[in-house]
Amino acid sequence: MSTLLTINDLHTQFRTPEGLVRAVDGVSFELREGETYALVGESGSGKSMTALSVMQLVPRPAGFIASGSIRFEDRELIGLPPVEMRGIRGNDISMIFQEPMTALNPVFTIGNQLIEVLKLHQGLRGEAALSAAIDMLDHVGIAAPDQRVRDFPHQLSGGMRQRVMIAMALACRPKILIADEPTTALDVTIQSQILELMSALQSELGTAILLITHNMGVVAENADRIGVMLDGKLVEEAPPNQLFTTPQHDYTKKLLAAVPSMTGPTRRKSEIGNRKSEMLQVVDLKMHFPIRKGLFKRPVGTVRAVDGLDINIHRGETFAIVGESGCGKTTVGKCINRLLDPSHGQVRFDGHDIASLKRVGLQPYRQRIQMIFQDPFSSLDPRMRIGATISEGMQTHNIGTPADRTARAAAMLERVGLEGDLLERYPHEFSGGQRQRIGIARALAVEPDLVICDEATSSLDVSVQAQILELLDELKAEFGLSYLFISHDIAVVRQVSDRIAVMYLGQIVETGPTAEVIDNPQHPYTRALISAVPRIDDDGRQQIILPGDVPSPANPPSGCRFHPRCAHAIDTCRRTAPTLESDEGRQVACLRSAEL
Repeated sequence: MSTLLTINDLHTQFRTPEGLVRAVDGVSFELREGETYALVGESGSGKSMTALSVMQLVPRPAGFIASGSIRFEDRELIGLPPVEMRGIRGNDISMIFQEPMTALNPVFTIGNQLIEVLKLHQGLRGEAALSAAIDMLDHVGIAAPDQRVRDFPHQLSGGMRQRVMIAMALACRPKILIADEPTTALDVTIQSQILELMSALQSELGTAILLITHNMGVVAENADRIGVMLDGKLVEEAPPNQLFTTPQHDYTKKLLAAVPSMTGPTRRKSEIGNRKSEMLQVVDLKMHFPIRKGLFKRPVGTVRAVDGLDINIHRGETFAIVGESGCGKTTVGKCINRLLDPSHGQVRFDGHDIASLKRVGLQPYRQRIQMIFQDPFSSLDPRMRIGATISEGMQTHNIGTPADRTARAAAMLERVGLEGDLLERYPHEFSGGQRQRIGIARALAVEPDLVICDEATSSLDVSVQAQILELLDELKAEFGLSYLFISHDIAVVRQVSDRIAVMYLGQIVETGPTAEVIDNPQHPYTRALISAVPRIDDDGRQQIILPGDVPSPANPPSGCRFHPRCAHAIDTCRRTAPTLESDEGRQVACLRSAEL
């Protein structure tokens, strides 16, 4: 294979008030035709900045390439005139950015943005450009591309937006595709579809892929070679089988040790059999949102985000809800915490139905039920110091004097692994993992009984994620907490939860003890979810690729809601809605589960 890209002793730096930051510090590697080279490492290790250096998109004026060489075929990219670089960027070297919603322009249709690429690099105009855009959308598996080409980004799901980004990146059939965390925010089923698509297109077009990710399972299943980055340096490079079986660098060993496993021992869990006390009972919960249109905003439909859900959580237990984006997981958590007022059903906390309580009656329950949000940066007020953020809840619930609250805030910071003298700092002065620890300290400062963890580790690197999970486990034992753990990461859920509920399109399709559900799934959707989890070890599993995306909750399918994507569906499934059938602690909502 010929070498397409050669990076030699690359140094990319940033000027800051504290001095020069060496974002990329002497990196060297090659990318060959048709291969996938993966860069892995924690946030801030220099992975994305290496990619931006290749694209000559280093943020200026603070950032600049200080020295080194980046050669594409026989051309040196560093110092190349902007006009010549624009001819390469998007045409010969394309990039899929990490967040498709922010990478796509919200005021232009999908078609306009695709046509812009084709017009700039291929010289296509009018009907020819539109036809090529529609063909590209069809090529990446988007249904009804002739209609979708007129949609705006906000009208597409996360998986579909990522497909559009791939379509834009591959529209000109580039020789190199840089994929920066292309599946980080996606569910495992959509992630599998995207990776399968990239692999198929790579085989068809012969494109070389530079894959940037912190998901070791994705790397193990897709990379030909792996480079491990730490503090801007490439500390180890090897093929996947060699890196995962005999890692040489201590940092690589640390990364691999932090990866949640789908096999082997799990973390210490609660002894459910020793507890009979139910803390929370959710009965027939429904959360419907009206769809309003027209000048007078009249209702024209309903989004059935949660549509008849029953769960219970014992004291001292970790109960997990898993499923794809849009299935209603987060909405359940917000209904329990009364950030949303349920449309129907009961939420009994210690025997009291809090679903219909007004603001005054909710006050003591808001103290006892706290929430850790998915994005620790957006959930912290950037104008408030950390001490005030943690103390705010205590002040609201009249806990202690101002001096007591300050002392407790400092103590909680130390308990979550930060120094107590950091109370005067602002959120932007902390890393993502540190901000998540601050969110945990804020939630625990008011001494809750139940903590709702909404994708609390999904945006974190594996090493930081392992630290947060260990911390949550320690705090659970120390304070006698119960957790509602909302996640789409099956491997993480296996490590931390006692029981699990699998959710699809607003309803529970399977529930039971975590080990039983994951090791022996009964529902076809659960089987597909678990088979799609990328793993470091090659266990010989047969991956189930679900066709299409999750149907709209505004127009759910009749009968079994999973039947349009189920390979085992029969006519009865299309007509009859299944109910959860109990069998020794397991519940499965599938008309054919006994036959499968």
